[in-house]
Amino acid sequence: MKKILNIFNSYSRILIGIFFIAKKQNTIFLLYILNLILNVILKLFIRQKRPPGSYHKTYGMPSGHAQAIGFFLISQIINKNKYWPLIFIYSLQLLHSRIIKQHHTYQQVIIGYLLGIITGYYSILMECFPLEW
Repeated sequence: MKKILNIFNSYSRILIGIFFIAKKQNTIFLLYILNLILNVILKLFIRQKRPPGSYHKTYGMPSGHAQAIGFFLISQIINKNKYWPLIFIYSLQLLHSRIIKQHHTYQQVIIGYLLGIITGYYSILMECFPLEW
């Protein structure tokens, strides 16, 4: 079981993208990609290092995995996916693993998660209520 969770944690951002494509949620998929790009930009702007002991050489703030799962979770809650409680439990496991494995600090994970939830929420609103120019 632990091996399976490690695989899902490693590839979670890709799997979420595949889910959106498979469900024909192309607009959400594009907004999800923009969410990931925002993560890279914020890391380059904030430039906060990862915790001591991390083998990653990139910046850690905000956590990209946490941001991705936060975006996915809120999109599934809003779209009334009956499995959202399982997604929520998985998201907590993913957040925990990012900290335990010393990939991120608590702050990096919590900020990433909240940022993903906020961007996911507004992305869904933009899809449901597009701006008219």
